[in-house]
Amino acid sequence: MIHPTELLRTNSEDEEHSFSAPVGNYLNQVDCGITALPCLNRCLNLEKCAKFGVFVTVLSLVGFFHGAILVYFRGTSHIWSDHYNLSRETVDWLIYTNEVFVGIFALCVAYWGNRIHRASWLGGLTIFLAVACATLAVPEIYNPFSGSEIDSSITGPILCNITRYLSLSDIDKIEKGFDAITFAVIIIFQIMFAMASISFVTHGMTYIDDHISPKHSPGFIGLALAANEIGKQAGLYCSWSPYVIDIDSIFISPVWIVLTILTFIIGIIIAMFPKALPNIVMLKSVNSLLSLASGNHLYEEEEVVEGFFKSLWSLLKNKVLSLTIFSLVFIESALINFSILQKQFNQSKYHVSIHNDSSGYSDPFLIQFTTNLLKQPLVAISVVTSGMVIAKIRPKAKYLVWWNIIVFTLVALFFASTVFWNCAEEIENEHKHTITIPYCSSHCGCSPDAPFQPVCVDKKTYFSPCLAGCQNFSSQQNVYTNCTCGHTVTEGSCSADNCKIILAISQANSIITSGLLATTIVSNIVIILRSVSNKQKALALGLAITHLGIIPFVPVRLSYRAIADNFCAIHGRKGCQFFSEYFPVFLSSMTIFLIVVAIVLSIILLFSVGKLELYDDKDFKSTTDLQLEQIRRARQSNNTEEDNTDVDSSADDSQQRFLRRDKQMSDSRINLPRPRSKEDRISTYLSEGDLVPPLKPVLRRGDASTSKNSTNSGLSSESLRAIASVVGDDHDSDGFSDVSKPIQDTTPKSQRKDIVETSF
Repeated sequence: MIHPTELLRTNSEDEEHSFSAPVGNYLNQVDCGITALPCLNRCLNLEKCAKFGVFVTVLSLVGFFHGAILVYFRGTSHIWSDHYNLSRETVDWLIYTNEVFVGIFALCVAYWGNRIHRASWLGGLTIFLAVACATLAVPEIYNPFSGSEIDSSITGPILCNITRYLSLSDIDKIEKGFDAITFAVIIIFQIMFAMASISFVTHGMTYIDDHISPKHSPGFIGLALAANEIGKQAGLYCSWSPYVIDIDSIFISPVWIVLTILTFIIGIIIAMFPKALPNIVMLKSVNSLLSLASGNHLYEEEEVVEGFFKSLWSLLKNKVLSLTIFSLVFIESALINFSILQKQFNQSKYHVSIHNDSSGYSDPFLIQFTTNLLKQPLVAISVVTSGMVIAKIRPKAKYLVWWNIIVFTLVALFFASTVFWNCAEEIENEHKHTITIPYCSSHCGCSPDAPFQPVCVDKKTYFSPCLAGCQNFSSQQNVYTNCTCGHTVTEGSCSADNCKIILAISQANSIITSGLLATTIVSNIVIILRSVSNKQKALALGLAITHLGIIPFVPVRLSYRAIADNFCAIHGRKGCQFFSEYFPVFLSSMTIFLIVVAIVLSIILLFSVGKLELYDDKDFKSTTDLQLEQIRRARQSNNTEEDNTDVDSSADDSQQRFLRRDKQMSDSRINLPRPRSKEDRISTYLSEGDLVPPLKPVLRRGDASTSKNSTNSGLSSESLRAIASVVGDDHDSDGFSDVSKPIQDTTPKSQRKDIVETSF
């Protein structure tokens, strides 16, 4: 096995004609972590951790903590929004602001991070995210929680109690001021989270894809994305902590502090990975050695960096990329906006109260609680399974597109199977657009802005138990007593029994469709990565999440919201309190229409994807091994003929044919710019010291130019055998840290003067 710091170079006695192995510009890619802490690298020997498996593990942890932080922040929004006097409508937009920021910053972060240093950008942005998490505690320090926010976040039955409502009315008259500092801190946190999320997808996924064979990268990409989904489930459990351990804080709680500290640490670790792992640096160097061994003129590999707008324009003209992105945009626009309005949908269709905590901990329906426990784990399993299946079976691009079409169609069918079923009856109310207090409960002092908590009174559904005049409630029997508007009053609407089955089926469909859609994530990422050049992969993913961040959450959501307001049946001071029975029909129709558009775009993509190669492995081990084997076979046959003093012309022709074939393979494998003149290369070599001057082709052994005093720099057969034996078939980078490890040389001592050991 050859190590990247142990490449071979000749040591000719004539210094004028000596040459070095073609390491090129690869040395600056092995930067081995944070240069500001060189002592840490020396003490811990961190170079030995610069392996692909270690990176995937650390990246998965980064995704895990990103997911946990996001869901904890959103799951506790009903608590801190009440404390900081933020309206419910403001919070509904605020908790999804990070998605909009993703769309705004995605292209810039993806492009510049890919040009400079992907690992350091991902680590640095994760560190800044941890700092932003810590700043969320600042408003809570000078304005601490009293505990009443957590108690009132789970709205219990609002009963008829005139004394209580008089006191609440007095409290409502006291208007709280708007906390601008809190709002600014939340916005900064959302920006930092958006940029860290961008880097995780664009830089993390491309880093994986660049350091492993394309045949195996889908499995590792699925593993990192699955860790993010598991983190979201962990964040859901963490958001239940204020109720479970009865704490009076959100962002100074032990759970949040631990998440912040671990995120900061994992950000430092991911930033310490080099720009390119040693196995890639070694592979480039070995390929250049093979070019030397073939007797070719070695051309300097110059990195051509396209400008931002030129790269973006070339991506926009990519038909496969555009169709893939827009099919994802339409399917995500449909499901995301339906998910945002799902509570209002359930309230109008199934008469389910939406005024429970957003984390789902206090949801009275067992099916909803079960959904919260099963949805994210199923998504994680689907993502990692689909990635492994793609890596194992390696289906063609058209089959992956076919799978997307099948999944989108099934999602539309599952969705349409329940959304058009009618099961609920009308609410007992005299006016359509405002709550009317009946005479039987006029003495209760019910607030016109009370939340929707339906009760069944003598086969009539009332808006709340207070409006039904109920003064007591039995939680064991779910029965209200002492009600002035009726004798038999039960919790829930009068149609609860009819809607319960349909609601359970719709929740089960939601879990199934989420799992099905998760199987298309890795396949779409693979298609995006393979439809562009290697240098544009990060920007292509950035372009995709730009569309996914802006279109579903800005124009489509504004359209959904504007049309939905026309279906409001009962208005309140804090927004719409109840939507009409036509609202579910509109929301379902819009969602199905967008899914159908996504299916149509996927069908067009099926005819456009053509023969897109998804698992081309030419830049990895197989090509190098092939050329090494050819060099070995050819050199062994030539060495047998060299023992004879008379070399016939047929042997010369055979060797020349091999050199020409070797040169053609090398030229086709290494895509290099136009060769420069010998004088230019020598001047560059003398000024920079790490480039290789051009070599003359290897001449026949019988030629007089191979004498001791010859100026030819071709490698001898002994040198070629030593290179082949040292390179071997193993291109792993496990021994990268053993820079002082000597190379085992089996060449006889009398012939060993042509080869010596060196390092970068």
